[in-house]
Amino acid sequence: MILFSCLCLVVFVPDYNVSVAEMLIPGSELSQYISTAGMEASGTSNMKFAMNGSILIGTLDGANVEIRQEVGEDNFFLFGAQAYEITGLRKERAEGKFVPDPRFEEVKAYVRSGVFGPYNYEELMGSLEGNEGYGRADYFLVGKDFPSYIECQEKVDEAYRDQKVSNIW
Repeated sequence: MILFSCLCLVVFVPDYNVSVAEMLIPGSELSQYISTAGMEASGTSNMKFAMNGSILIGTLDGANVEIRQEVGEDNFFLFGAQAYEITGLRKERAEGKFVPDPRFEEVKAYVRSGVFGPYNYEELMGSLEGNEGYGRADYFLVGKDFPSYIECQEKVDEAYRDQKVSNIW
């Protein structure tokens, strides 16, 4: 599936596997690794992106911790909560203290609008809402990390536009 606008091309690769990765990774300029810090979801793919010269945007999770140490903080766009914050943030959420960023609410409404097709996204959206319960309450803190991600993505965009000044690309 391909989504395209004048600003961005997003390609969803069916049947992604190692053979496909061997072709895609060397041609990638930016790898976005979006996981919750402390969940250890990051693996060797991000290492492969880094070794092939891709710039990384991500959280300090799994392999990203070591990658950032090796490539240097200036070559890694960091966003999101730190692992030591996660338990407290989940507790705040359960206590109803979390106030979502209006931009996050706007994105959820956009997804619900059907722009991506007739699929019913309520289960997915429901997992990002509420304060507690299995499959609810934004366990992975997507809503919490969202504003930080947007700010970090703006820095990525600025660095990409200003390649003469930036030593990254």
